[in-house]
Amino acid sequence: MKIILRLFLPLICMFQFISCNNEEKLIPAFDPSPVDTIIASEDGYNRYYYQKMKFNDSSAYFDQNDSSINSSNFFGKLYKGSFFPLKSGNSNAYKLIEIKTWSSEPVNGMIRGVALQQYKKAVLIGRILFDRAVTDVKGVTIEPAAILKKAVFIKFWFIACVPCVEEMPELNNIVEKYKNDTTIRFISFAFDKPASLRNFLSKMPFKYHTIPVSNKYVLDTLGVESFPTHLFVKDNRVVKRLGSYREIETIIKDSLQKN
Repeated sequence: MKIILRLFLPLICMFQFISCNNEEKLIPAFDPSPVDTIIASEDGYNRYYYQKMKFNDSSAYFDQNDSSINSSNFFGKLYKGSFFPLKSGNSNAYKLIEIKTWSSEPVNGMIRGVALQQYKKAVLIGRILFDRAVTDVKGVTIEPAAILKKAVFIKFWFIACVPCVEEMPELNNIVEKYKNDTTIRFISFAFDKPASLRNFLSKMPFKYHTIPVSNKYVLDTLGVESFPTHLFVKDNRVVKRLGSYREIETIIKDSLQKN
């Protein structure tokens, strides 16, 4: 029997979606039947939101016609159109379900709000961060060419942000740990006045290069609305928005292992 299975395994792989390493290839399954009940009330939607809407880097996205699309297209359609993001029952995948009539307009608004936040995160990935030279509060100029072929960690913060300030000692430890590695840079954007930043940093040292920017640039151009926010940038393009600064060392270690 074992010999027969080995002989026919390539055919099984083709017709039953089993990979050649004997692992089943998971195909997203979507059951739209509960959608009307979920969107009928804010309570129903909130339960779904906390239990199912857990978008992350490994999520897959499909439009209403079952075509695979990227995250920015998915959330752009979700924000601008009339859709519900249905979670697959057997995988980390989401599909747009068209809604003809909303029984609860507040739920429609809540979904659009989530979609807009996720869209801003999605469109940030891949964009060029530095299109010109910038100068930090100490007068150090950073040219875009200076961060090419480097792993750059970016922090967005402002003086009155308590959690932004509380994490600074830990970030200083990370900077100190990798200070001799010329392939890594640490840069922060803060939307306070340069004089206020210099005064603050004289009392609370922060080892990142700190660049004063306008809140319009941070909020409107980059779409960063929560603080602190951390980005991982490689070759001057945004690679990932981090969940917290604790991911920094994981990324560095993974990068060192690959090299």
